Amino acid sequence: MNNGTSEYRYMLEMFIGDECLICGSKEKLYFHEIHDVRHPTTFKYYIAHLKDFIPLCSRHHQKMHSILYRLEHYPESTKSLRIISLIAEAISVKSCD
Repeated sequence: MNNGTSEYRYMLEMFIGDECLICGSKEKLYFHEIHDVRHPTTFKYYIAHLKDFIPLCSRHHQKMHSILYRLEHYPESTKSLRIISLIAEAISVKSCD
């Protein structure tokens, strides 16, 4: 966040979550926008859109973007099945070691 003081970060962790939604890690957290759209990285934007963010550790945040990128290349008719398999794959990589 461009105005990301530790006070703002602490407040966002209170509202969005302070551990990775997948593995529970509290290290190197990102707030991932669930609609996967570019957005301002201001505290004001995050607060106005709290329901649109989930906390992910750096590994699972990267994995999420990898999944979303791969989905762009699938036809709509097979996308639902591919989403299920990619989510299962992401969840199976729970350890952040």
